[in-house]
Amino acid sequence: FLITILYSVNSVAQIYYVSDDTLWVQESGDAEPEAIAGGSTLPIYGVAADQDGEYVYWTQDAAFGSDIFRADLDSLKKEKINEQSESARGIALDTVNGKMYWADLVNDGAIYRANLDGTETETIIAGESNGVTNGILDLDLDTVNGKMYWVKRGAIMRAGMDGSDIETVVEITSYVQPTAIVIDTNSENVYWTNTSTDEIMRAPFDGSESESVVNAESPAAMDIDAAGTKLYWVEDYSYSGGGGAIYLSIKSRRFGC
Repeated sequence: FLITILYSVNSVAQIYYVSDDTLWVQESGDAEPEAIAGGSTLPIYGVAADQDGEYVYWTQDAAFGSDIFRADLDSLKKEKINEQSESARGIALDTVNGKMYWADLVNDGAIYRANLDGTETETIIAGESNGVTNGILDLDLDTVNGKMYWVKRGAIMRAGMDGSDIETVVEITSYVQPTAIVIDTNSENVYWTNTSTDEIMRAPFDGSESESVVNAESPAAMDIDAAGTKLYWVEDYSYSGGGGAIYLSIKSRRFGC
């Protein structure tokens, strides 16, 4: 099983990914990966690194519920900072306001927020009968416009960063449960994965003109670099059968794994 989010820190192309229940960092396709955490049978899901290059954060299953960890990028020392989730998945950071957000699959799905040190957990959106978070696996933040986006079964959703003004951005096939979402504020586009059709999709922030931009075999996760010029994604080998790999931009150049 392989699921990851890729990120750049201080404009250095550092790739953070999960393979064999271990979180790795790798600086180029030729570099040797370095283990940060893991080596257990408890799956790691969402991964996010802060832009200031201080910590990398991740969500991970626990014996009961889920935990959130972070590791100092200099020492790689790991610490558990939050254990108040039941089924945490994707995670995103608002370093300007010192907050982290994460998706939780509990019941009808939920979105939580806490300080970057894991304290003061609060529910931003709770699962409700209208299903606004049903099947949520990932989320991303548009701190420029004060919005958060997430994927759920059958739709791409958006709300204010306090959970207000919930709206549907794009409606998709009702049974499709996208695994990942990423926001490009430079082009004002939202990207998401469609593992049912092996595609990465894109739509403007207004939800119009949804289109396929990449044919990707079982895309499990993705990210866009800080400049918004390159799209990275990872295939899930458990479904693709290809052994797992990380790819760069629409040219499908293999990065490594």
